Amino acid sequence: MPKYRFFRFFSVILLSALVMSWHQAESANSPISEDDLEIASAVLQHMSVSHEHYLYDNYLIEATVSNINPMKISHGIFDSDSILFVNNLNGLPQGMLSYRNRLVYLEPNSNVYAVEDVKFPNLYLRLISLGADEILKRYIPLVSGQSRISGKLVQVIKLIPKNRLGYSLVLCIDQNSGLLLQLDVVDKKGKLVKSFMSIHMDILESNPAFLTDIMATLPEDIKTVNTVEKNKDRLTWDLKSVPSNFDVLATNKHAIRNNNESSEYMLISDGLTDVSIYLTEHKSEIRIPLSSINGTTIFRQRVSDKYDVAVIGVIPPSMAKMIADNVELRK
Repeated sequence: MPKYRFFRFFSVILLSALVMSWHQAESANSPISEDDLEIASAVLQHMSVSHEHYLYDNYLIEATVSNINPMKISHGIFDSDSILFVNNLNGLPQGMLSYRNRLVYLEPNSNVYAVEDVKFPNLYLRLISLGADEILKRYIPLVSGQSRISGKLVQVIKLIPKNRLGYSLVLCIDQNSGLLLQLDVVDKKGKLVKSFMSIHMDILESNPAFLTDIMATLPEDIKTVNTVEKNKDRLTWDLKSVPSNFDVLATNKHAIRNNNESSEYMLISDGLTDVSIYLTEHKSEIRIPLSSINGTTIFRQRVSDKYDVAVIGVIPPSMAKMIADNVELRK
């Protein structure tokens, strides 16, 4: 069986098992003990330091009920800079590289370009880049014992959002290396929404060869482009309240690429999860208020005779609706 067909077959079976196994997840109201907090803090700090220290190639699968995406994540250190590279293994060969506070896009038949002050659009990569203190600002940890993944003993940590709005996270961290081998996103009922599963982790003695080749050919003067994250346009609307632990990163007025329709956009984030909010002219033909694509919720709601709002992110539908309900037109 070809390599990635095996990944697909294996991960579908594993995903089904995980959905059943997390069905009886603990309540978000469970009290946290001092021991749990101390252990979780130590394990999470070990994870953060390990992902900066070790050189590795990590083959993993991002899986939802309807989609499986195999990818490869490589980590190297060049001139004291920690470099992460993620390459999607399905479809056209393309990848993203973190480099000196820039996200560098490597696309086929295209010039290399970079975007400043932008994070990876990948929950796994964002999580391993945060320190324990930053994670514990947002989540209540529950130490859930030990398990085994790919023959390795792992410590299982459940993270429940303090704002009680977002999804919970289940981390399986290699007790020896401290590397994150599995990350599950689960709802309040314990149902699995998305999973990042490491299939094979190679810890290396030198920088990954593929990453070394990329760094050798990277232009010295990487072109930078403007992004919505830099814009702070004044909108004709606002949020009456921003969800706890979330901040407004950008506000932007622009035309929608497909039909040149005007739109007003806000990006909010808690450092791990980004939520996009769009205000557009009302369209009566759009009749599907809620949909989910590969774990991403899309919620639409009418806010006036003239406007609709759309909320998009890896968040529960209840949180998307709460955000939409807080959209207020300026007088």
